[in-house]
Amino acid sequence: MYSAACAAETVSYRYNGTEYEGKRKLKEAHPNADEAEIETIVRAQPESHARQNCRQLLQSILDACAPVKSYKGFLTGPGNFRYELATIQPYKGNRTAAKPTWFSSVQQFLIEECNGEMVEGIEADDKLVIEFLKDPKHSIVATRDKDMAQVEGIRLYDWKKKEIRYVSPEEARKNFYTQLLTGDATDAIRGVDGIGPKTAEKLLQNITNEKLMLTVCHAQYLKAYGKNAWSFLVENAKLLYLLRKEEDIANPSQAWVPCHTPV
Repeated sequence: MYSAACAAETVSYRYNGTEYEGKRKLKEAHPNADEAEIETIVRAQPESHARQNCRQLLQSILDACAPVKSYKGFLTGPGNFRYELATIQPYKGNRTAAKPTWFSSVQQFLIEECNGEMVEGIEADDKLVIEFLKDPKHSIVATRDKDMAQVEGIRLYDWKKKEIRYVSPEEARKNFYTQLLTGDATDAIRGVDGIGPKTAEKLLQNITNEKLMLTVCHAQYLKAYGKNAWSFLVENAKLLYLLRKEEDIANPSQAWVPCHTPV
């Protein structure tokens, strides 16, 4: 939705009477520019352009994954359980940017003409995983979301990289516990302050046992959060964990269960 709608508009910025094609060019010309005085200018192409962008992108995905017997798309609707679960900081609280002009139009197009379904109470990512696991041998998930790589045995198609990849059980576990350490800035999940991907990789290096991975993560949470370590870790794990079964939808906050409780 975002890529198709964004491709059907241009965004420029005006400051002191001069218009700039991008924020970077403006900052280069005026390093100390007052944000309050910067005017954002959006010029939208016709609505049909956004829908055509979407149609072409979807067709390219189907072509890349051919032969395709059937397909289904999922869109995140209202009532995401993670908003209520998050107490450390608001889930996705950092997403304040305005949506592109034709965002809603592309969303409607996907639902009405492209076999799209709006899911409520959970995220589209959750539903994608649930559907994939019903028939993993004959399914591929088309997504650019890195969170999907926490699912054991999933096959992913990234339409920007134009590649299909298989995520092994070992890689999936490592990806999940890496995110537990680093958090997810995109969704405003805090993780452990000061730990980035390289540090997380070093901490989990050569570890394949899930209990040991959890123990390593807990040790870092203890250093950072003291008495709140376990509660913070559990909250973040539940926020990061993607649902696996239809039964999880009824009680999504209980879908993630720790493999053990570290001492």
